[in-house]
Amino acid sequence: MGKRSTFDRIPRDCYDTPPTAVRSLLVHLPKRFRFLEPCAGRGALVDSLIAAGGECVGAFDIEPRRGDIGRRDAMTITTADVPHDAMIITNTPHRRDVLHPMIAFFASLAPTWLLLDSDWKENERSAPLVGHLQVYQPIGRLVWIAGTTMNGKENYGWYRFGRARSAAYLAHARLPALPRHHGR
Repeated sequence: MGKRSTFDRIPRDCYDTPPTAVRSLLVHLPKRFRFLEPCAGRGALVDSLIAAGGECVGAFDIEPRRGDIGRRDAMTITTADVPHDAMIITNTPHRRDVLHPMIAFFASLAPTWLLLDSDWKENERSAPLVGHLQVYQPIGRLVWIAGTTMNGKENYGWYRFGRARSAAYLAHARLPALPRHHGR
């Protein structure tokens, strides 16, 4: 997955969210949180978020790949589908012609966390949407294909979008400190 890859793309841009991607998002979420996953695919992100204390208020996909995920186009959700205290958290398709309308739409409904390539914010085509970016949490490279050990060639991060236009800030995950060594 990515612009430097020579591998064939998975049909429909369906890449299951690696559990390692969720770790840096969790530092921005409360211990208990509610979420909607509108691009759930096989449910990998749903499972990771539930394991971390989240309550899933809805999970669906245009072509669900698991029995407990509903069939629905993400662009048909309404404010009634997203309780007032819930957020949208998803790994959308990364094709810009699909992604950009989703960003604007989701941000109009609820606080939205999306897993995107780091270069997204640097692209001129993204400029109209960057004003809705509130937080960017870098992750780095991810292993996207289960059973492989090689990272992808792109860096990724979590982007939080909201209704209000604001200045975004670059976040750094609060990971445990390494032990200090005293020596010469």
